[in-house]
Amino acid sequence: MHTDGVIKNPQTYEGFDPAILGRERKIVIDKYTGKRAVLGRLQEYDITVTPEELDGIVEEIKAVGDNHRMIFDADIIEIAEKVTGRNIDVIPKEINALINIAVESHVYTSAVVRRLKNLQNITSVFEITGDYDISVYCKVANTAELNNFIEQIRAIQGIKTTETNLVLKKHTDNGMA
Repeated sequence: MHTDGVIKNPQTYEGFDPAILGRERKIVIDKYTGKRAVLGRLQEYDITVTPEELDGIVEEIKAVGDNHRMIFDADIIEIAEKVTGRNIDVIPKEINALINIAVESHVYTSAVVRRLKNLQNITSVFEITGDYDISVYCKVANTAELNNFIEQIRAIQGIKTTETNLVLKKHTDNGMA
């Protein structure tokens, strides 16, 4: 499949939009990938390059691709750093996290849940068993916002401790979300 063609007009190469199945289109970067696909992946990380730098990055990907079956985003960023001579810091966009919360023994869990449900970034709240009493699923824009959000949660009366886990991949009943 020609990746530049998929980017220009996905309907030519796909029978239907992958979103119908709860999936997303993700172009695999390998030694056969064209400039447009590589540029698109760099833009996902807000990395800007000159046309000459893009040519160098694509050439390096093709060379590295001879030794690797698949090139991951971390590889692409390293190649971009090598070609451009710049240190590229990538700041993740939209962080999903699970925050486990232990409630003080004299506080009703449901009272804390009511307060949590009013917070903007929380999409789900679960009362659970085990070392923690509540687990919340949240979405934030970046790590600074996550840090502030965790502090906001910790300030809620009755919360004893928290534990935060970043979500690497989210799976739904019908595929990746």
